[in-house]
Amino acid sequence: MSNTDQFFVRVCGCGVVHLSFGCATINVSSKTAIAITETLKEVTLELRRKLDSMEQLNEDTAAIDSNGNVVYGNFQLNK
Repeated sequence: MSNTDQFFVRVCGCGVVHLSFGCATINVSSKTAIAITETLKEVTLELRRKLDSMEQLNEDTAAIDSNGNVVYGNFQLNK
């Protein structure tokens, strides 16, 4: 997705949070949405640090964060 205008979040009165990424919509509970955003906050901080230092990850290594829910590394896209 190259157009960030295609991303939006709807907080529904029924208690479901709808995360829309272009043509994909992910429906999650409020607690799950909080967990996702907290994880993405941590990832954002790390990505900003890496961009500031222009540090590249070695393609042969992958690092797992302390919580075990974010894996950093180079990943092949399925074609």
